[in-house]
Amino acid sequence: MNFYLIFHHNLAFSSIPKEHYPYLIDSVYSRYLDLAESGYPLGLEFTGETLEIINELRPEYLNRLRRVWGAGHCEVIGSSYSQAIFPLIPAEVNRWNLKFGHAVYQRLLGRIPAIAYLNEQVYSESLPALYQEFDIQAIIFDWMSAAKTNNWPQEYRYKTLRHSPSGMKFLWSDSIAFQKLQRAVWGDIETHEWLDFVRSHQKLADKLLRSSAAIKKNQKGIFCLYASDAEIFDYYPGHLTTSGVQTKHFKTLRTLLDGIPDIGGRIVLPGKALNSQCDSPAIDMITSAAYPLRTKKQDKYNVTRWAVTGREAARMNTQCFQLLNILQRLSDIDAEEQVNRLKKELVSLWGSDFRTHTIDEKYEDFHNRMGKALADGKKLIHTTLKHREKTDSPAPTDTIQHNTDVTVCDAMRWIPIAAVRQQLCASNINSPSFDIKQKGRHISITTPEINLRLLSNRGLAIESLVFNTNGRSPIIGTIPHGHFADIALSSDFYSGHLVLVTQAGRQHTDLSCKVNDLEFNESGGEVSIRNQTPMELPGLSLLKTFRIKKDKLYLIYDLYAKDLRPASLRLGIWTLHSKGFERDTLYYETHQGGDKPEKFFLGDTPVTQDTPVNPVVTASHCLGNTTGILRLGDQYKWFQIQTSSDELYSIPIIHHEDSLSWDQKPSFFNRVYYSICERDDVANVFWKGRLRISFCLTCGIV
Repeated sequence: MNFYLIFHHNLAFSSIPKEHYPYLIDSVYSRYLDLAESGYPLGLEFTGETLEIINELRPEYLNRLRRVWGAGHCEVIGSSYSQAIFPLIPAEVNRWNLKFGHAVYQRLLGRIPAIAYLNEQVYSESLPALYQEFDIQAIIFDWMSAAKTNNWPQEYRYKTLRHSPSGMKFLWSDSIAFQKLQRAVWGDIETHEWLDFVRSHQKLADKLLRSSAAIKKNQKGIFCLYASDAEIFDYYPGHLTTSGVQTKHFKTLRTLLDGIPDIGGRIVLPGKALNSQCDSPAIDMITSAAYPLRTKKQDKYNVTRWAVTGREAARMNTQCFQLLNILQRLSDIDAEEQVNRLKKELVSLWGSDFRTHTIDEKYEDFHNRMGKALADGKKLIHTTLKHREKTDSPAPTDTIQHNTDVTVCDAMRWIPIAAVRQQLCASNINSPSFDIKQKGRHISITTPEINLRLLSNRGLAIESLVFNTNGRSPIIGTIPHGHFADIALSSDFYSGHLVLVTQAGRQHTDLSCKVNDLEFNESGGEVSIRNQTPMELPGLSLLKTFRIKKDKLYLIYDLYAKDLRPASLRLGIWTLHSKGFERDTLYYETHQGGDKPEKFFLGDTPVTQDTPVNPVVTASHCLGNTTGILRLGDQYKWFQIQTSSDELYSIPIIHHEDSLSWDQKPSFFNRVYYSICERDDVANVFWKGRLRISFCLTCGIV
């Protein structure tokens, strides 16, 4: 059996200070080259950013790396310029990241690697085609995650597989195997225990492949012994100094690897392992409706950690989208060098390590660099604006434009409904374009395109939303208490509300707020309504504005946070009306790092992304939603939710399950949450000051 190892070199590692870089290059990275030159073939993966830092501090290391790679003793595995989470980032930025990374490989190493290691081992179905654009032959991804919900033959673990839609090959890493090797090197398990583990996989692979077509082609099984961090041997990330660190790890690693030939195995370069596989079975997809993104290890390490957890991931991602907004408006100006510098800075600032266990030094570095990049981008727009004013050429505006077209609420003239209550109660707001009525707890707003019904005693939650192009059936709204036969689903399920969970685990919601004072605005055929007095929750004040513009409904949350430290903050919560959709063809689709949306049919698949993994981790999954557009639909219609990530970054989280209705008819419960904060083991989020997030809802017929 052929075995291979890949060591991930990353000087952007969140808990490594810059003063430790020279030690890591001299005393850790160089030891891997020692191993390679001693006859242990190793895969060595680097981001472009790490190579640039090494070139600045120790250019002689890169000279040696080129020689060892050229002699065939090691193989450089590719990545991108920065270790960014591609399924959370728009496709054009991912292309910039790959482009800048490949330019660094060519400039500093003289050639571009043929195999790429997926950043943080996060996968979406859009990535194979994206990497293929850059002539990558295979991508490395975690087998344990890929096989989680796929009923593949067991032998696939010891082969390469081929992605049918793109033709890209998968070379597996293995999260159990890399943790086993780490434990053996650290002394947590003994050498013979590790070799027993490796031998067990060798025996199983031989047995499985002996009964398959692979044996006819003399094809041996392959297995990844390691594909993880390089900086954890002879070094302790997060420690104050490099003095006194363990220096026996590499000696132990040699001893472990020396045992592979003794059990009849052979260590080869990853490229040789790839080329040894003449038979690569085809698979259509790895992901599923329940797991549209895949990450390594257990669910507690899910992709929300880079999206809305951490020290302030949501705020950082918002600023990245703001810088992208600026760059998109600079696309046609004659300043290529300046724009490329900002693009490269953006892909660096979108790096994953700023968003996890980030030390103060790197946290401050992010904010200093982001502040400068935003200022430089706005200055470049302003300079272009002044120049084009002189030449009568069109120029970009120097303010950020949000893609949901929300210009509400600050400059509007709001009129208290109390001032016109007599006319309102008499259905009196006379306008050919809309009608507003209030009766008891119900508030109805009707236009030629939309019928909206709100609940004043439930914080202006949506009771029903009807798009007239779709007939009279509500698309979203409130599912009343007792609708489902399952007692676990016996509650009222509202839409358009907010749920705040404190660090102590207490849940608060605006559904407890009664709204007695409303105000409205009519302008240009558009009508808006909101609560006049803010709703108050612990540490949070809230204004909610509903705005109807032709066939679009906007819901705008204006929040004021007062030293808010939530465990979870979800808003823009939308509960589908089961009668409004056909269950058997129900799907959702969204972009996840690529050019095209990824579609997932729900059917009877339970999806519980909103469910806490444990008392510390508040969500188990989310969607990438890299364009801000999420669609849910069936074969007849679609319902679309659009947000602006440059206004306030959020992620959609889906819950879907089949359930009989109270009268035993087939039905389903489907809800989408948008989260701006979740908790995990990284850090607690802190909010203070004003926040705004807007949602644009539309509906269409197929």
